[in-house]
Amino acid sequence: MKIKSQQGMTLVELMIAMVLGFIILYGVIQVFMANRHTSRLQESLSRIQENGRIAITTVARELRNADYWGCTSDATRLQNHVAKTDEENFIPHDLGVDGEDGTTDKLSIRGAVSIPNSRFVDHLGQDYPIDIGFNDAAAFINKYLDASQVLLISDCEQGDLFVANAYDKITNVVALGHDNANNETIFSCSTGNHCLSRKYGPDALIYKPYSVDFYVNNNTLYRKDNTDSQAQPIANGVANIQFLYGVDNNDDYYADYYQSRTSVADMSKVVSVKVHLLLETEEAVAESPQSYLFNWEETFAANTGSQIEELKIQANDKKIRREFSTTVALRNRI
Repeated sequence: MKIKSQQGMTLVELMIAMVLGFIILYGVIQVFMANRHTSRLQESLSRIQENGRIAITTVARELRNADYWGCTSDATRLQNHVAKTDEENFIPHDLGVDGEDGTTDKLSIRGAVSIPNSRFVDHLGQDYPIDIGFNDAAAFINKYLDASQVLLISDCEQGDLFVANAYDKITNVVALGHDNANNETIFSCSTGNHCLSRKYGPDALIYKPYSVDFYVNNNTLYRKDNTDSQAQPIANGVANIQFLYGVDNNDDYYADYYQSRTSVADMSKVVSVKVHLLLETEEAVAESPQSYLFNWEETFAANTGSQIEELKIQANDKKIRREFSTTVALRNRI
């Protein structure tokens, strides 16, 4: 009887097949890891771009509106009656733009916005309430006067900031009085001490003064309004923010040089602001620590003859960092 021989793979053939399989699997894994890293990198860079755009746009928009006080563009024509001891309501109108220098800077912006659907009705004199008409007087009182809101009345010649209260309401007309408890005596009037600088006419408008602060905390850019109890986060991944103030020394409405806040002697001469934002990825997505530039112009100016490459900062981690910068003209000063 003839026995048929068995057929199959030898041990050598099996080992060769396994090696080839491992090589193919390793290649697949490497392609997968490379694609995964590329995806993380692109996502992180996209997030930096988006957060940087939101942050720089928000700050620039507020700066363009800074120091607006109605058609009375000259802040020296405004009288601020709000007591300086009233920290909740006092807004220094003579500092439409201000700031604080630090590891990360702080920017303060002040101005006023018009109150919609308001119209002048009557003003009997400096020491009398101002009668203002509204489409819905009750809604106005609930929104602006329950907490003794600071208001600005202004025409194109003069303006007064004062803490208002509602003495009376007839239909949709509100009599805005001058709150004696929160206003300082600046002018003496025939029947009282807490009075405005003038008797206003039909060309006067009512505005709401405001103060906004921008600062960075825990890699987040915040916006803090004087009417909000909590600061609002604007953008994540913001590692630093720096401001330089353009000073006009010869009254030609152009900045002659840029300085930090502590170096500016007179903030009323500031006509533009440079904003420098440093954004970084949340994760370490670079293959090795990266070098980057941030706010290099000031350092470059202080070190004449230095090369740009010498001003780069070497990171000690594998995060990617990008600088976003812009220069904003203060259009209410030029």
